[in-house]
Amino acid sequence: MISQDLTEDLEQAHDKAQALHRVVIAVERVSSDFVGEDLSQANLNDVPLKGIRWDACTLWPVEWEALIRQASMPASGEQGVLIVATEPHDTVVSADV
Repeated sequence: MISQDLTEDLEQAHDKAQALHRVVIAVERVSSDFVGEDLSQANLNDVPLKGIRWDACTLWPVEWEALIRQASMPASGEQGVLIVATEPHDTVVSADV
């Protein structure tokens, strides 16, 4: 009986952990999705940009656009969507679809 109770408790804990994991992923995605947004007037100083998703319709402040393009790489499985990486690259990635 104790063994059965422990098994059920572990199953419930596992289910709750999986649900929490799904919520965390959803929140992270929403908080980093700037596809099509106008950020041209945003003050990006001291803003951690790593992981931000964007596309050709996203407008960046003029002084940031070249750096953003150099620090971005294509998002896997999402045509035309780019993700800001940690370090700038030697080449610029096109955001055009």
